[in-house]
Formats: sequence, C-alpha cells, structure tokens
Amino acid sequence: MAPLLESIFLPRKGFIVPRKMFKFSHEKYQEAIDKQSAMPDNAKIVVVKERIEGDFCKNDEWVSRLFANGKCVSTCSAPMTGGGYAELGVETHPDYQGRGYATLATLALIQTLLENSLIPCWSAWPYREASQSLAEKVGFVPIPNVNAWLWDENECD
Repeated sequence: MAPLLESIFLPRKGFIVPRKMFKFSHEKYQEAIDKQSAMPDNAKIVVVKERIEGDFCKNDEWVSRLFANGKCVSTCSAPMTGGGYAELGVETHPDYQGRGYATLATLALIQTLLENSLIPCWSAWPYREASQSLAEKVGFVPIPNVNAWLWDENECD
C-alpha cells in the first residue's frame, strides 16, 4: 500500500509525519484512578452524548466537560467511534492549563466509554508533548508510531 500512497501523495507535495500511538491499559487506568486528585470545590464534570451534524456526516459523540466556577474550562471528547473503539481528543482553555482539569475530564470520559463497551484510543502529533504526557497519565502506554500521510490542498492539481 505504501508505494501506491507514495505515488499519489509525494508528486502533490504530500509528506509523511509519524503519529505517536498509544494503547489503553486497564491496569494503568486503574492506577490513574487510584492516584486521581479530588475534584476542586468550584468544579464539576458533565458527561453527555451529543448528536454532531456536519456537512458530510452525522455522528453521536461522547463529551466530558469540566466546569470551574460555571465556565467550561476543559473538554475531552470521542469524536470518532467505531468497531468498539473511541478516539479521544482533549482541549483545555490556556488560562486553566496545568491544574489537572484535563486529567479529571479525561478520566471521567474514559469511565463512561468503558461503561458503554468502548475502548479508548489515543494518538498525538510528535510535537504535542503535553498530549503524550496526559495519555500516559490517564492509562495509555506508547506503542510503535504509524505514518500519517498529509498534503496541502493548495498544492494539489
């Protein structure tokens, strides 16, 4: 498959970027739960399943939102699910990073996914060191990288 992809992508200014991959570990997750810090008094987590409707698809997405003083400051979502797996994505407002909010929101979503027979998945770009650190903190272990094939649409014929 790689030679075919190379013949398509490379002439169109495509490029390959390694993607850091992680596998969920129930044991590491349980260790993370056992070490989990207490929820701050001013915070609460809401986990919901939402219907997302875009231009090309409709999808049900699990989302965990952490609110501090009534403001959503961290979100962990599972925008892609299938085959019993759910890919996670996390965002935390820059003013609230480094306080453990992403960890709490992510652990809450992982619990919900497991209760719904979904195995969480994690991948990150090599330069996203905070994402890689968070993955390991909440129960994922690194596995070999995979190649992501990318291109700039402006460069395509």
